[in-house]
Amino acid sequence: MKTLMRPFALSFALALLAAGAAAGADAVPNRIARAKAGEWVLMEDVSGGGEPERTKATLIRIDDESFTVRREHFDENGDIVETREHVLLLADYNRRMEEMASRAKEITEEFVIIGEKEYPVTAVRIAADEADGSGDAREFKIWISPDLPIGGVAKTWSSDAAFPSAEVIDFGF
Repeated sequence: MKTLMRPFALSFALALLAAGAAAGADAVPNRIARAKAGEWVLMEDVSGGGEPERTKATLIRIDDESFTVRREHFDENGDIVETREHVLLLADYNRRMEEMASRAKEITEEFVIIGEKEYPVTAVRIAADEADGSGDAREFKIWISPDLPIGGVAKTWSSDAAFPSAEVIDFGF
């Protein structure tokens, strides 16, 4: 079940990234405008409950209208068990920026450690009951760095166990 949720998790993370970026020109870094094909991040599910699952997201194409991300899901042995490509229209991405911006409850400056290096991040917290209209008291938080590939997502957290919390463990440009 977690593996099926992971594409949603990273897509939601990108949407949250967009949300913060729209909150103000300098409120949250939006690195997607500087992204280049070939950039990648390796994320690990840190939700708990068994072996952590890993997903590698690689930006395989970007132009003025859209970008394509390939997501590879790995099993506990490091073997690829699923590969999917997702095309995101920049117009939709920008629309999500505007929609989600008003839902950010808190935006703070923090640091995360990836490998042995510390990176500055902007943390955006959103209450899901307002974001999705479900009435559930769930919260999401995303940490974004202008120093990381693709959208700059460093880690995600959710109070909802069905939505995996994840963090970047490696990346490349």
